Amino acid sequence: MGKKWLLFLLVIACSMAGQGQYTVTKVIGHVTKKNGEPIVTGTVINDNDELQYSSPNDMVRAIVPGKGIYVFNPGPNAEKKQNRIVEVLRSTMRVRSKEGYLSGRNSSMETVPDAFDLSMGDNKKILVADTNRYLFDHSRYPVQDGSRFVLQINRDNDKPLIRVLETQGDTLFIYSQDFSPGRAPATTQAHFILGYYSKPKRSTEALTEISPYFDSSGDMTTIIKAIVRSEKKNDASSLQSEAYAEVWLDLGKPSDIDFQRVFSSEFAAGR
Repeated sequence: MGKKWLLFLLVIACSMAGQGQYTVTKVIGHVTKKNGEPIVTGTVINDNDELQYSSPNDMVRAIVPGKGIYVFNPGPNAEKKQNRIVEVLRSTMRVRSKEGYLSGRNSSMETVPDAFDLSMGDNKKILVADTNRYLFDHSRYPVQDGSRFVLQINRDNDKPLIRVLETQGDTLFIYSQDFSPGRAPATTQAHFILGYYSKPKRSTEALTEISPYFDSSGDMTTIIKAIVRSEKKNDASSLQSEAYAEVWLDLGKPSDIDFQRVFSSEFAAGR
C-alpha cells in the first residue's frame, strides 16, 4: 500500500507540474474564470481554467514562465453560452508577443521633456502613479529665480486650469491629483499640457502634451514582480529592459526614477 500511495502522489505531482501557469499582465475587454472571478493584472491562470470572454475581440496578455509573454484570444471553436464565449485556456488561441522593441533602450535616466517622448513605443500613454518623479536640467529650466513647471488642464467650454508643480533639487514631482479637473464633472474631456513658466521672460513654454494612464492599483509593481519571479535569468540589465517594455506596452511610459526603484526592490526580493 505504501508503494502504491507513493506512486499515486508522484503521478499527481507530475500532472500538476505539467500544467502551465501564467500571470496576467493586461486584459482588454471583460474576461472571467468559470466561477465569475474577473481576470485582471496579476491574476494567475492555468491550462485547465475555463475562460469566459465577453466578445471575440477580448484579449489576455500573460507571462509564460521561461517562455516569455503570450497573447490569448478566443479560438474559432470556442463554445458560445448566452452572451459569453467559453473556452478552456489550453485550447485558446495564443500568439507570442513581440519582444525587444525597447531592449536596446539606454539605461540612463531621461530628463524633461525627453522623459515624455513616446515616439519609440506603441502605447502613447504616460503612466501616472500616485507620485511620479522626473529629472530636469537646471541650466535649461532654472527654478531658483521663481520660474516653475506647470500643468495646464484644458477643458471644453471652460477656462484653462493651471497647476503649479512641485520641484525638489533637480527632480520634478507630478502627483495624480495634479490632473484633477477641479470642480468640473469627472466625465469632462480634458487635455493636459506640461509647461515651463519663465519668470524673467514672463512667458510659458509648452513642453509636451500628456495623455495619462492612471495606475491607481499598482499594476506596474504587479507586472514587474511577475516578470522577475517568472524569469530565471540573473542578468538584471536585460530583465529590466524586458520589464520596462512590458510596463510601457501594457500601461504607459513610466517615470524612470520610480520604475527603477520598483524594479530594484523586486529584483532583490526575487533573488
